[in-house]
Amino acid sequence: MRLNNRALLKIKWKNRLLTLALLGLMCAGVWLLGRWILGDIFAIYAVFLVMTIIAFNPALSPSLLMRAYRAQPVKPQDAYELCQIVAVLAKRAHLPTTPKLYYLPIGTMNAFAAGSQSNSVIALSDGLLRNLTLNEITGVIAHEISHIRHNDMLIMIVSDLMGQITRLLAFIGQLFLLLAFPMLVMGAIEIDLLPFAIVILTPLLSALIQLAISRSRELQADVSAAELLGTPEPLINALIKLERQSSYWERFYRASSDNALLRTHPTTKERIEQLDALSPDTSWQPLGYQDGWTNPWSHSPQLYPRRISRYLWF
Repeated sequence: MRLNNRALLKIKWKNRLLTLALLGLMCAGVWLLGRWILGDIFAIYAVFLVMTIIAFNPALSPSLLMRAYRAQPVKPQDAYELCQIVAVLAKRAHLPTTPKLYYLPIGTMNAFAAGSQSNSVIALSDGLLRNLTLNEITGVIAHEISHIRHNDMLIMIVSDLMGQITRLLAFIGQLFLLLAFPMLVMGAIEIDLLPFAIVILTPLLSALIQLAISRSRELQADVSAAELLGTPEPLINALIKLERQSSYWERFYRASSDNALLRTHPTTKERIEQLDALSPDTSWQPLGYQDGWTNPWSHSPQLYPRRISRYLWF
């Protein structure tokens, strides 16, 4: 099975360079704030802290996370086909260990991965297993394995850390400005416009960059999933069904996703257009488990997401 290799390589490098550029911008924001507020030494320490985080890759234990979501481990005797699909795709992705599969007792369609390449989990919701075909579930699993393959959880941890440092430094800078305001009014001191703008605008820009990094990693995971499967079709079909659900919940809670800058995920249209550029040269053959697939949870009571404040619990 061969994909459009030129398009594949172009999209992969585009997303990689975009992620690096965005992380560099966040790091520059931390540097500027730290240098202006607390001096060059602190700026160096702040960047060193981020590099240390990258080196040691701390992360919440996947097993603890699954316990918090009340997820149940999926064993081969429970769903042999799903476990085999995870094993095959993990081998294709050259992961050192096969991710552990969990059943998430939530009625909406959702899936996520957590952990590192050597210790990872993939959670599939009840709603996803009920509403998607096995081929579409395979596309979703390939997408989550791609997140693990490219250490996307670490990238998001680093971007979140830099975002928190940026917000802390900006708060300190704003506090300094507030304390100096009476002297500024009396003309005893003067403040340059550039540092003032940096303190006010950097937290907002940092938040927008975090969202952009998240979107770029989702696009990268889509491409990598198509590469693992040899075709984009299973993931495209799954995305179409997930989009219908998302539109329903957005209308139900009166949420808006029109502003592209405020989205954690790219639009479904954008994702499908990218995947369409990777059309396979031959028709795809599933992994061999499409026949006789029986959803072991199909007779379980239908579960629905809990609501915490304005937000859904997934």
